[in-house]
Amino acid sequence: MQTEKERILQMVSEGKLAVEEAITLLEALEKKGEVTQAEPAKAFEEATKEQPKQEQPKQEKTFEGMFEEEMKTFRKDITQIGSVFMDLFNKTVDKVKDFDVSTPFPLGEKVNFQEVKTFDGDAVRQVYVDLPNGSLTVEAAELNDVRVVASVRTAVVNNDAEATKQAFLEQFVVDVEQETLRVIADSKWSQVEVTLYLPRKKYDELKLRFLNGAVSLHDVEATKLRVKSLNGAVKANHVKFTDAEVKTSNGAIDLHDVRGHEIEAETMNGRIYIDGAIEEVEAKSINGAVSITTYAKHARKLEAETAAGNVEFYVPNHLALNGKLATNMGKLDISLADIDKVASQDQPLSKSLNFTKDVDNAPKLYVDGASRTGNIIVRYTTIVDTE
Repeated sequence: MQTEKERILQMVSEGKLAVEEAITLLEALEKKGEVTQAEPAKAFEEATKEQPKQEQPKQEKTFEGMFEEEMKTFRKDITQIGSVFMDLFNKTVDKVKDFDVSTPFPLGEKVNFQEVKTFDGDAVRQVYVDLPNGSLTVEAAELNDVRVVASVRTAVVNNDAEATKQAFLEQFVVDVEQETLRVIADSKWSQVEVTLYLPRKKYDELKLRFLNGAVSLHDVEATKLRVKSLNGAVKANHVKFTDAEVKTSNGAIDLHDVRGHEIEAETMNGRIYIDGAIEEVEAKSINGAVSITTYAKHARKLEAETAAGNVEFYVPNHLALNGKLATNMGKLDISLADIDKVASQDQPLSKSLNFTKDVDNAPKLYVDGASRTGNIIVRYTTIVDTE
């Protein structure tokens, strides 16, 4: 463990590792060392308790020694501050996730109502949704018209439920403008659960924004897909796109049986799971595992990165491969029998593995995986693309 600590300190002194990253790695080592050193420390204490104290020779402090002492104090302070911050952050997130308009202050009595609107499906080529609280479901339907179903729950103003409803509807935008279906609500003290039923066709763009709420898509197709939520999970099934971007600050991202050219998925806190016929994937999570499965015949690039969590790649076996994996604390595992070349480096707190596979007249897939604390594996997928 001492060797690993020295390597961390050396990397910091050389500017190869940030102080924050060094703190995380040192804390992980200390936790691991507490278990393995508990018994030897106890035995040493018993063996030496009868021995007279001897004056220890003074040693000149090296840079590493002084740095480690300062880091111990700094880590304690950071840990205390971080604990308070994370506690406040988690409480805030929980309050947002559990937000309910039944909160006594400042809402009081509530009114519930439903609003349904329909529009000519041929007049809609884009969809734009911007909601503060609630949920959104977008799905294809065997209809010629676009149908918007909104279930609203909001606080009654001046003890007049009907006036409250009318006031909400005046600021609640549901219309079609320049071939764009718009669904927009400004009230932060309302919950709006919206379901969009879209005729089956390829749309130019779906742009969905949420402050607090889950987003679910099923069986829809768009050239561009943009989903962004501050707090809430994002789920998709049987969705087709050319270019997709899915981001949430707090929540999991689950994309099943999707098909497209490229996608970028990002969350600060949550698991990312993507499977489908996708040619390029870039997925990042700070706290959560990342799993990517592609069975695209011409897959080109898979990138996955997480600070705390495992990374999994499942790739087609007919493609040529060029891969690069790296982890600080985890393990690297490539269970591919037909790999041509493997170059690995295994040092304390720094493991890397490069691999290649050549296939005549086959497209090449680039695989890039990184995790600070988790394991990284690469496997062949058993799913075959039939389209």
